[in-house]
Amino acid sequence: QSYFDNIVIPLLEEDNPGREAEVAEIFTSIDSDGNGLIDKTELVATLRTHMDKFKHIAEAELDQLVSSMDKNNSGKIDFN
Repeated sequence: QSYFDNIVIPLLEEDNPGREAEVAEIFTSIDSDGNGLIDKTELVATLRTHMDKFKHIAEAELDQLVSSMDKNNSGKIDFN
């Protein structure tokens, strides 16, 4: 298991009181266009760069991963 598996994904998927600065830093590093949202393309690029198991993941699994972090059903992950 990598840092990304153990730290980043759980931070983005769950509420993390007291860890807002850490979550914000990770979020900003993934949000490559700086618009305050992480879209599927940005997430996939980061996952495939940092996690071997995502190099050949099916599209449906990626959609499910994004959905698990998309709190307002916009198709994007919002820091707020």
